Amino acid sequence: MKILINNYAAEKGGALTVLEGLMEYIDENTNGHEWIFLLNTTTKKYNNIQILTMRKSRLRWIQRLLFDFIVGRRIVNKVNPDVYVSMQNTFTYGVKAKQFVYIHQAIPFYKDVKYSFFKKDERKLYLIQNVMGKIIFKSVFNAESIIVQSNTMKEKIVSLNLKKSELINVVNPNCIIAKFEDTIKPINRNCFIVVTSNHKYKNNNIIYEAVKKLNIEKISDFTIYMTIKKDENINNDNIVFLGNVSRNVLFDYYKNCIVIMTSLVESYPMILKEACSIGSHIIAVDRDYTREILAEYDNHVLYDKDNVQSLVDSIKNAINANIFNVNKVFDNQITTNNWGQFCKVITSE
Repeated sequence: MKILINNYAAEKGGALTVLEGLMEYIDENTNGHEWIFLLNTTTKKYNNIQILTMRKSRLRWIQRLLFDFIVGRRIVNKVNPDVYVSMQNTFTYGVKAKQFVYIHQAIPFYKDVKYSFFKKDERKLYLIQNVMGKIIFKSVFNAESIIVQSNTMKEKIVSLNLKKSELINVVNPNCIIAKFEDTIKPINRNCFIVVTSNHKYKNNNIIYEAVKKLNIEKISDFTIYMTIKKDENINNDNIVFLGNVSRNVLFDYYKNCIVIMTSLVESYPMILKEACSIGSHIIAVDRDYTREILAEYDNHVLYDKDNVQSLVDSIKNAINANIFNVNKVFDNQITTNNWGQFCKVITSE
């Protein structure tokens, strides 16, 4: 079987890391199939994968639309694959092969988080939700089969009547965990880590508001570390801005701090999966995706996304040992490699 996987939009950061993880798995596990990838760049060489490159444009959105609606069919049909997989959330029109679409962009599915076209830092998010979102919904409807990262995303798609449940495949992302020695470590109840970015949906403001309330209550013996650059509007000794940190450094914080997750939009919150895998204590916003990831994990509490006091109370309870009374246990859950399941889905007859 000849399989063509299109992910030319992945060029840096997490998207490229995920792509290279898939390619490394396939390179070692071809299972007799012919694998071809359509990319704009690659930093590694592979023995059993053919790579087609397409020059990237500075107008990336326009390039993607042209590919999906006009140019892509010629490129894909020339390769003549048995199976075509779009890893970019969108359907490629006019492709003759059986087509899967991998959906990992969650922003259009969470309408309770609004963005403004007139605010520079929200404009891209507005377009993703309201313009790209319509294209993604249409892609889900048109694809023969789709792949999503979580049951939460599957349920959202079914509830919107975009696709029947049996045509939606759930494949959780890989969770690669650094190896730790089995240890029992007392928790540092005054140390918190928020893995975040500056996007509005990460809801960093609730952290700032919670810290203010804690300070008003004369509680200041704690530190909240945040993985973003310093916000010049925030001047509080209880908040430390780390900027970008390496994966190894991040896991050190997982080991030594309580993890707080505030994000209001996620397809599959890998932060929580990683934290669970090494026994971290977790305070998370009460959302459908957090409930899914944490369903069988006892070492967590949820707070109400619309109630700052709910987060304040959770932090106070953590500091005062009213929650998380069990020491951390690092249980050596090293790796969950789900690319095999992904490949099985797309190569099934």
